[in-house]
Amino acid sequence: MKTLIIYSSKTGTTEKAAKKLAGLLEHETSIVRVKDFDTEGFSRYDSIIIGSAVRVGTALKESRNFVSRNLIQLLEKKLAVFLCMADEEGRLGDYLSRSYPREFLDACLVKSSFGGEINFEKMGFFLRGFMKKMMKDKEAPA
Repeated sequence: MKTLIIYSSKTGTTEKAAKKLAGLLEHETSIVRVKDFDTEGFSRYDSIIIGSAVRVGTALKESRNFVSRNLIQLLEKKLAVFLCMADEEGRLGDYLSRSYPREFLDACLVKSSFGGEINFEKMGFFLRGFMKKMMKDKEAPA
């Protein structure tokens, strides 16, 4: 069995998660960024795992667009999806349903969260400021 892990990442966390996951699988696994994948390669794989970071409660746009554009081909494979998110595990279902078509999610055999990390050094100016404000707001007493 051949598995493909396709991921989108802004700061490298999802890439790290994809590599760790590939190391745990007991069969041949390839890893590729969404933007680097040639869709003619679908035929080489039996199963596909989609991974994405979360921004503002949804998977990254390139991941969402990839699934929407390639839905028919994806549905012919065994599927799984994971999100990297520095948020509560209980929100995974909400984030997935906001990000991907129901048909895709219904076909996924596994839906999971790998947690996340906040790496200010790899964030742009606006995202860094936004994240710092969110963290400050969470710490403020109600």
